[in-house]
Amino acid sequence: MGRVFSIEQIYNRDTNIPTLDDFEYAIDHFEQAAKSEIDAGNIAGALIYGSVAIRAYTLRSDLDCLIVPYDHSPQSLAAIAQILKASNPTGRIEMSAIVHPRSRLSTGAHEIDRYFGNHLSGSARLVYGEDPAGYMHFPDYGSRNHLLSYIRHKKRSVATGFLPEGPDQYKGLQRILELPLAIGRKTLRVLDEMNGTQAGTSDSANKKVIVPASLALFDSFGLDEVPRSIIELDREYSEMLKDMLEGNETEINYVELLGEIQFQGGKASEWLDKLDDALATDPNGK
Repeated sequence: MGRVFSIEQIYNRDTNIPTLDDFEYAIDHFEQAAKSEIDAGNIAGALIYGSVAIRAYTLRSDLDCLIVPYDHSPQSLAAIAQILKASNPTGRIEMSAIVHPRSRLSTGAHEIDRYFGNHLSGSARLVYGEDPAGYMHFPDYGSRNHLLSYIRHKKRSVATGFLPEGPDQYKGLQRILELPLAIGRKTLRVLDEMNGTQAGTSDSANKKVIVPASLALFDSFGLDEVPRSIIELDREYSEMLKDMLEGNETEINYVELLGEIQFQGGKASEWLDKLDDALATDPNGK
């Protein structure tokens, strides 16, 4: 899954679309900058997680990272800005940084739930300096409440795909395409915890395991049709983007495919409602 680009970004690819070399540069220079700021006493630690950490990135990937400053002082904020700038000088990579001091992570005064915390603490990471996995604390609002809150948040984020054309709309289209993986990964972890099963995997970045396990889960609810369509649409979009960049596809067909993603977004919203109802009444889907 990953980014969705506008026609203008494709036509100005040198400014807007990363190359695979950009990601290798980002990994190397994130490490150098993070270690420099750690040695200078400006941050406690940092990590890269997800597909970039295991070098499974594509042109559509984001670079996801967590940076742990000592506080929110101007010195700490400048250090964070320096790490991000050094990693991505062209600005072509979309960088998503979680920033919390150790005091916030250790007391649970943050927005991260324990399921995403497991993702941040798993094997798909590159860690520099202090590893927050050893002290991150997560408030417990109950497994089902965590999951339902997440699904309802995703409903809101999908709605941005229907905004007038602009950066927020393309982020919304991206969120539509990533729904099956995002919802599946979280739901598998929650239900495994609640029911003592092992349908998911601790390697939450492994899409080859997560996607089929998610589809099997959705099928048990009788709700696999929409996620299957979206997964196929995501594959079609990646192929379309490749062809557009190579000059082998037309703008008309590209725009039509973006329209299809929007259309599936409407179905995805209905699908989330049905999944919400099923989980709220019977977490086993029976």
